[in-house]
Amino acid sequence: MNAALDSTNVSERSESNRLRSLRPPSAESIYMFRHALLRDAAYHLHMPADRERLHGLAFAALEALFGGRPRDLALDAQEGFPEMAHATDVVAGDLAEHARRAGEAFAAARRAYLLRAAQIAVRRFQIADAERLWLDLAALSAGAERGESLRMAGALAELAGRPRDAARFCENAAAAFREAGSRSLEGRALGNLASAKSALGEVAEAERILEAAVAGFRASGNRRDEGIALGNLAEVYMETGRPERAEQSHEEALVIHRETGNLHSQGVALGNLAVVHARAGRHAVATKCLEQALSLHRLTGDRKFESKAVGDLAGIYWLTGRLDDATRTYEAALLLAREYGLRQIEAMVLGNIASLHAAQHRFDLASATFERALTLDRQAGYRRFEGLHRCTYAAVLVELNRVDEARAHWSEGASLLRQVGDTAELARCEASMRDACAKAGVEAIG
Repeated sequence: MNAALDSTNVSERSESNRLRSLRPPSAESIYMFRHALLRDAAYHLHMPADRERLHGLAFAALEALFGGRPRDLALDAQEGFPEMAHATDVVAGDLAEHARRAGEAFAAARRAYLLRAAQIAVRRFQIADAERLWLDLAALSAGAERGESLRMAGALAELAGRPRDAARFCENAAAAFREAGSRSLEGRALGNLASAKSALGEVAEAERILEAAVAGFRASGNRRDEGIALGNLAEVYMETGRPERAEQSHEEALVIHRETGNLHSQGVALGNLAVVHARAGRHAVATKCLEQALSLHRLTGDRKFESKAVGDLAGIYWLTGRLDDATRTYEAALLLAREYGLRQIEAMVLGNIASLHAAQHRFDLASATFERALTLDRQAGYRRFEGLHRCTYAAVLVELNRVDEARAHWSEGASLLRQVGDTAELARCEASMRDACAKAGVEAIG
């Protein structure tokens, strides 16, 4: 570059900048705030009535910009709220907030846009935002609409690792549906309630709820929800050591899901069947089921069951001696669970990674990973996972010659597994503990 020419350009730019600094600010820059506190102070200088009026104007302008008010979404007796795309969906949350601040005259608009914003947050797997939006909607709704909002909030609370909150929301949802005379939707809420109860270790109660739900759906001819409830019931059978009944119920559920075109539930059933096959030593069949399940989960965008299926596939790799593939696949499942805030799946995968470390004689690493899993278990109230992880961890502690700690973890873990009725898992843990104690030459634990 020519040095003289460059010097001239720099001089010209400096003079231009100096002149520009002397000009009055643009209309847009007048309303730019350097600090959020200053912005909030300016906002509250307006009288409440003026603020409402300005939010109403902002709402009207934004809604008009995106094509006007969409059609209201009506609750379906079996399916819940439909999802129907509209141009305003990209700003639904902003519109709901402007409507809230614009006052009572905008209550109906706020409800309509809260519903759309909640559905969008679910599709994007923004679990915390979606739960908050559904609860906001429940506070504005009555009858079956309130029930469906609470049911969705309950499902999201369980995904976020809070089964106690999930159970409370779903109990209230079932009551709202019952009052509204919507038996089909009440059955769906009871299915969600049973799932939360199972996560809390109240397996006998979960089984009772699900058997009643299956009978009710069958009597009313609601095949879609009958299939979902059957699949949930099969999981209870599996947890309580009845694999033959579990396999039969999963197969029945899969037939119904295919009959009703329920792709999401087909994926869930195939993934659960894979676990049954794997425990029976049918690894090739299990792998095929998981591959089909993963394809369906990715098609339907179900991140929860995708991460679970990836973790289960890692387990198959482990059982068939492909340890490097198992490690890599478990890490992929863990990343998915963390990315989408799926704490239950994260706890489950961490426990499996810890067990894999132990199988490779990396006991210190296994110990640290079990501690991370148990922290999640305790925080979320996952009593079954906590019991399983404590029992498995106890065998690792024996290997590390931390026998007193091993006894404490075993005692608490075995008690939890008995309380939740998972006798099959307890029997597997007892066999592993006997082997660990014999190898270490210590008195048998358990």
